[in-house]
Amino acid sequence: MKTDRKSTLCRALAHLIALGVMFEPAYAQDPEADLVEQSEPVAIAAEADFVWGNQYLFRGVPFTDSATMFPAVSLGAMGISASYWGAIDVSGDSDYVENDYTLGGTFSPTDLMEVSGGYIYYDLPTPDAGETSTQEVYLGVAFDVPLSPSITGFYDFDAVDGGYLSLGIGHDIDYGKLMDRENLVLSLSAALGTSFDYTTDGNGLNDLLFGAELPFQINEYTSIRGIAQYSVALSELDDIDQDDEFFFGGGLNMAF
Repeated sequence: MKTDRKSTLCRALAHLIALGVMFEPAYAQDPEADLVEQSEPVAIAAEADFVWGNQYLFRGVPFTDSATMFPAVSLGAMGISASYWGAIDVSGDSDYVENDYTLGGTFSPTDLMEVSGGYIYYDLPTPDAGETSTQEVYLGVAFDVPLSPSITGFYDFDAVDGGYLSLGIGHDIDYGKLMDRENLVLSLSAALGTSFDYTTDGNGLNDLLFGAELPFQINEYTSIRGIAQYSVALSELDDIDQDDEFFFGGGLNMAF
């Protein structure tokens, strides 16, 4: 199960390429231009992400406590995306391996709202990961207004049979202006998680996750970033004696 990258959950939605078409007045249409418009190919976005972290933290619970790699790839077109996300303990302390597969869709009913939903299959093939699998569906709404508020609900209808609700906010600080540089942005976020028979057999506040990402654009397609997250254990995690946790790491992203 994965870090809230959201994002999660999560963090791999398609960036579609906008194609501009110029039109002549209705009384002077060009038939050849119409043929060009009709033959435009569907824009396909591809993305690969490689992150290293000091542990694997998911919804406030650590599944590894040492160096872990998180590879991810995604393909998207016309608002539909398919993605893979993995967690691999590379420290030698355990054989934890997780493979998550997501099929999702995104659309914008208004300029200020984005709705997303989909299905996640969690495959945990190793003894340290539990040698099991489970499945979730999710539905989220994000708003393009100050602080970028969002709400996302997850329902595990398989092994866990419980739900998790995340309320998030975020803000980007363009610190590049201070250095007369472009594409230097510090992304800050906070998310409050509530468990519904998910962490325990009860309902209550689960965790409060604070995050910061500092990306740096290398070229048009490639960027690197530093990541830090601090998870505060709330009532549901207190019931299982879970402490606060700190995650830090770095990543390489390639988007086409």
